[in-house]
Amino acid sequence: MPELKIPNISDGNEGQIYNVKKVAFVRHKTKEAIENLPLAHLKNGQICKLPQELSGWAYDCVALAHSGLNAFPANVEFGIQDNEYYAEII
Repeated sequence: MPELKIPNISDGNEGQIYNVKKVAFVRHKTKEAIENLPLAHLKNGQICKLPQELSGWAYDCVALAHSGLNAFPANVEFGIQDNEYYAEII
């Protein structure tokens, strides 16, 4: 599964906008542990792994959807600024 390409905008570039259909988690078993990997389901049918740094954002999106406040589908800007990942629903 490909990782979502997220640009570093610290050098003056803009973030990358994706049309996200939904955000979810998948359980992934390794030798050491079971991890919940955050995923972005894009409107074009592609499913991409999100970086672990966006797990909190993904968890909030899933929790809001379960409470009836689903923000998706939506355009989302992803980027890295000053070594910090961000995701912003536009």
